[in-house]
Amino acid sequence: MRAVRAARRGYASLALTLLLLASGAGLMVLKSVVDRIPRQKIPGASIIYIPSGKFLKYATLGYSSLAADLIYLSDFANDVLDSPDADLLFGIGEAGLDYFRMRKPKEMQVRSFEYQAELAKTLGLPLVVHSRDAMPDTLEILRRTAPPLGVMHCFSGDREIAMSVLDLGFHISFAGNLTYRSAVDLQESARYVPLDRLLLETDAPFLAPVPHRGKRCRPEHVVHTYEFCADLKKEPLARFADQLNRNFDALLSASRRLRK
Repeated sequence: MRAVRAARRGYASLALTLLLLASGAGLMVLKSVVDRIPRQKIPGASIIYIPSGKFLKYATLGYSSLAADLIYLSDFANDVLDSPDADLLFGIGEAGLDYFRMRKPKEMQVRSFEYQAELAKTLGLPLVVHSRDAMPDTLEILRRTAPPLGVMHCFSGDREIAMSVLDLGFHISFAGNLTYRSAVDLQESARYVPLDRLLLETDAPFLAPVPHRGKRCRPEHVVHTYEFCADLKKEPLARFADQLNRNFDALLSASRRLRK
């Protein structure tokens, strides 16, 4: 995933996360949605930047900021859902908790996460969750807010945590670190997750899979994660990739049913 940011001085950023599908050659840039960012409501908004040659099919919206500013995210999401591009908005996020660096106070992170979980629930959109060194609090908030659809992004937990996430009705998405030799617990989690609840991602520019570990991750590197995980699940690669595309389509369909 890549983020297109409208930066604010003194605040965190409104972000569009662009979802690149492994089978998505020749897709159009979603410029019409990007152009809707309400810059008049975001003092000091910078130029929106999409690298040339990058293509996307869907976007998610997430806001990591002061709780008082989260209304901008709600307004923007509703504007997009009222537009001809409504079907291109996949979900809300990434949203969640990151206690690894603690760049924001815990209380601020919790308020932001709770707001976005409730927003996803209200709008009938999947919630894309980021959780780093914060899984107990993440699970508690998800159980309490109960968004009906979601993806645990860049999953890093063991089998027990995977079970808890699946119990929420969420899909689980793995990144390139699944291919690392030391990722024994993560690989056991991937074996455990049912094939119809599994997704894979690039997390570019981070977590490049073997054989590119240590380099800047590029979206096309995800093919190595697909190959590794298909072997882990003892599935033919073509059938495995087709199933993951069906999983993504199933999330889209479920979301559209909720919004009717």
